[in-house]
Amino acid sequence: MPASSYLKGVRTRYRNCLQVEIKSGLSILQTEVPLPEHQQYVFKSSKCVEKLKLYVNKLEVQSSKVADALGEEETEEIEKVVEEDCQLCSAATDCYLELEQYKERLVEFIKQESGEKHEKISPIQIVELQREMKDIVETQMKQQNEILIRQQMKENDESSVKLPKIDIISFYGDKIKWIEFWDSFESTIHKNKKLSKVEKFNYLKSKIGGEAKQAISGLNLSNDNYEVAVSILQERFGNIQVVIDLHYNEMINLESASNKTYSLRKFMDTLNRHLSSLEVLKQNVSQDIFVSMVKSKLPEEVLLQLEIQKESQEKWTVMSLCDKLRDYVVAREKSD
Repeated sequence: MPASSYLKGVRTRYRNCLQVEIKSGLSILQTEVPLPEHQQYVFKSSKCVEKLKLYVNKLEVQSSKVADALGEEETEEIEKVVEEDCQLCSAATDCYLELEQYKERLVEFIKQESGEKHEKISPIQIVELQREMKDIVETQMKQQNEILIRQQMKENDESSVKLPKIDIISFYGDKIKWIEFWDSFESTIHKNKKLSKVEKFNYLKSKIGGEAKQAISGLNLSNDNYEVAVSILQERFGNIQVVIDLHYNEMINLESASNKTYSLRKFMDTLNRHLSSLEVLKQNVSQDIFVSMVKSKLPEEVLLQLEIQKESQEKWTVMSLCDKLRDYVVAREKSD
């Protein structure tokens, strides 16, 4: 049908634009920036983040339009569109969140080097950012009007296809990420008394894929099946002991860091993420075996520097080791 073909074409253009911006963002994240160019990369990061957010919003709206145009008889194609766009939007979200953290680190380095308390942006950059923000606000207002019209037309249609907001992460079967996903979904959708169970089920199906989607693929979209679907997913992916074991295994198999600053930063961030998750799961991470594990994955040159920083009679704990490693990596990043 002509209308459907046109909407699909627009959706494809938005997907292509979003993929280009994700590629650009990953390129920024992988660049070791020399100190004189920190300010330039702060601006590049900000610009890329805004474009990612813009195209995510555009794609969400367009995906919903395509789903409506396809009609109820093309359920499989609708699910394919929703799943593909949710995956891409999730990747874009991860990218712009990493860019925000990356930008914050650059700004902190600039502050430390210059002694200033605020980031300096040239007048030309300010004008450019103001113009982009104006465009974004106008676009978002148009999108909000479209959404309001759609909601008024379909307020009695429980089975209408809806995409959740971008702040709900997607889940594809990685058990380590289940708790993060469920906490987000539970607070935003599961406990929302304004939504019917079939609407909650619709949101749930739109935010899962892969192994998780297969686990409930045999359930029809209905009020009764929502609780069944939640129970299946929690039993399959929410076993706390399994999650704890996975964190330990991933820490043990964590790739050893090289003597490059980027590799050390990646190792430290991944290690801290596992340690923090284990603490949340009420695991004792102060055991000596963690110290041995961390030391075994660091280059000898780095260990030597850490030993120099440590008091001679001081005993390593995993927290003190991580603190010294963080100070060392930050110093390396400032000097690079």
